[in-house]
Amino acid sequence: MDKSEFDSAFRALVADRLAPHGFGLKGEALYLRDTEKTIALMRLGGRMAEPGSAAHLLCFRHNMLRDKWEKPLARTSVDVADYPFKFRPSDLVSTPEAKWTYRSQILHFDYDRLHWAGQPQPAVIQQLEQLGALIETRFLPWADAMTPRRAAELISKHSENAWIERLWLEDYAGAA
Repeated sequence: MDKSEFDSAFRALVADRLAPHGFGLKGEALYLRDTEKTIALMRLGGRMAEPGSAAHLLCFRHNMLRDKWEKPLARTSVDVADYPFKFRPSDLVSTPEAKWTYRSQILHFDYDRLHWAGQPQPAVIQQLEQLGALIETRFLPWADAMTPRRAAELISKHSENAWIERLWLEDYAGAA
């Protein structure tokens, strides 16, 4: 599979599947921003980029939270640092939603790598179908149910007292 085939399959099997729920593409990443929350399937570049593969990270935030520059976000953030909840999709597949929690991953975070170069097309298609299904059937309902109060509890419980975590907790306290 080459890059154009992978990008086309990603659009068809993940982006198009999630579009009826409000998701849209912004570059190579997929976002849903409604009045309360933002969900992002970030395709990571820079030092995470590797030829023949795509690095992904699934992120969640409430829109009331300030960004890392201490400014309110009036738009969809494309910066992973602005999202308190960061997940490797592969970790979520085998974990019950009740165990999905906040992990303090401020500067360093885990992410998935989907290798498409040199892989049989059916194997890559299957991985993309699973990714779309995970987001649609499990992650979206989890995010819809994540109240600001619950998010604040999880961050408070698992915080390493980083500056941005204190900022998020202030924002949640101010919204209560």
